[in-house]
Amino acid sequence: MTAYIALGSNRGDRAAALAAALAALPALGVQVLAVSRPLDTAPLGATGRRHFLNAVARVSTALPPRVLLRRLHALERALGRHRSGPARAKTPRTLDLDLLAYGRLRLRTPELTLPHPRVRERWFIQEALAELAAQKFSGRSGAGF
Repeated sequence: MTAYIALGSNRGDRAAALAAALAALPALGVQVLAVSRPLDTAPLGATGRRHFLNAVARVSTALPPRVLLRRLHALERALGRHRSGPARAKTPRTLDLDLLAYGRLRLRTPELTLPHPRVRERWFIQEALAELAAQKFSGRSGAGF
């Protein structure tokens, strides 16, 4: 199944965090097909914080979406991310991995909503998805870190 994963980091070596996540995906059962170029973006809803480096990866996987999400969260933890507290969305993070879409699946559970409910609010995700669509039709494979 083709899926899309958003990657972001605003703590430490941002590019290295994204590269480490991309390098670790095959061991999780995820083949990286293409990656958008990294975009430097201001954190949403938080001023005075370090900018994020964001990208989106088009991937292929046989994992069910909930299993994929759990493995992405485990990878975040392995690379230094801590998800805790009510303000966790506003805190700096070494790595943030969001499952944006999983084929054409529409899903709404307490654990996972697909497509991701905030894709339309995040210009950088839309830009990255448009770049990946252009790559798909031009035969290019994407940017590196």
